[in-house]
Amino acid sequence: MGEDKTLETKELGKIRKILDEGSLEKVTFALDLLESLGAEDADYLKLFSQSRTTKLFKGRVHQGPRFNTNTNMNGEMFNLLAERLYPFADAYSALDDSVKKLTANQMVGLMMNLTELSDAAAEILLKSADSKFNNRKDRVSYGYDFRNLASLSDKAARFFSKCEGSINLDGLADLTPSAAESLSQFQGVLNLNGLTELSDPAAESLSKHQGGLSLSGLTELNDAAAESLSRHEGVLNLNGLTELSDAAAESLSRHEGVLNLNGLTELSDAAVESLSNHKGECLSLKGLTSLSEAAAKSLSMHTGYLSLSGLTELSQVAVESLSRHKNHQSFDFNIKLLKRVRACARTKYRSSLPP
Repeated sequence: MGEDKTLETKELGKIRKILDEGSLEKVTFALDLLESLGAEDADYLKLFSQSRTTKLFKGRVHQGPRFNTNTNMNGEMFNLLAERLYPFADAYSALDDSVKKLTANQMVGLMMNLTELSDAAAEILLKSADSKFNNRKDRVSYGYDFRNLASLSDKAARFFSKCEGSINLDGLADLTPSAAESLSQFQGVLNLNGLTELSDPAAESLSKHQGGLSLSGLTELNDAAAESLSRHEGVLNLNGLTELSDAAAESLSRHEGVLNLNGLTELSDAAVESLSNHKGECLSLKGLTSLSEAAAKSLSMHTGYLSLSGLTELSQVAVESLSRHKNHQSFDFNIKLLKRVRACARTKYRSSLPP
């Protein structure tokens, strides 16, 4: 880059025409041209005014099923502008002002359209969204929906720690320990269902998160990670697990919130015995298709809400065991089995009455 200088009106006019074509390719070309000419902040501000930047990344508004209006926002354009304008304070501030003037629906549309998020874009968007979603009701209704985001830098993750409500990062396939540490500081519903692997350090960090945590993209969980996640406070969704070791089951039994393990189709009797000690509000094992008599006896000692709706058959001994569960009336069961359990419980109650 040459020495910084203010561009002539003619030069600015030519670049303005390029920008007005509006395509990502043309805008990138214009930015490269400005860099090669050594343009100053004042030049960038003239070209990237609040109105022009808004036009560049704001899409057509149409009716949608989720909100009264939905938006097609150009996330790739916004990401480019934030990253390239960041070194120029006035132009970057104008972009910031453009985002602040978006409606809450438009901000959600922009979030959902992003597949990449630069640090500069994260700083603008998350701060503006926090201001726009200015009460708890809005935060819960809209949330921070970055479902298509494929990667997240450690620095960008730090901005998420200050959000409230819910965060959807289901598009992430991996997560660094540092990013996990930042996300753990967020208090609310955190969706990371795109992760197929979870390192031990990341699991340790996420164990400190307070609020709903969904990791249903994991198909397996090692014993160390299970031990860490057992200390998590809030709903824990691990519905993608297809197997669970006895040691991992023992660890997860100490989790004190709702525990959803609906992807498991079978468990050892030892694992079920451990999970029966779960003290949280609900233990959900909807994927189990069979239950041994020993497992049923163990689950009869469980004290919370129990979901076993995947079962279609149970031996009479197993039914009798489950009828002793303190909350058998509110089981989430196959209706046929639920009637058998309730009938068995009524019979035992009547037989216990004095003549």
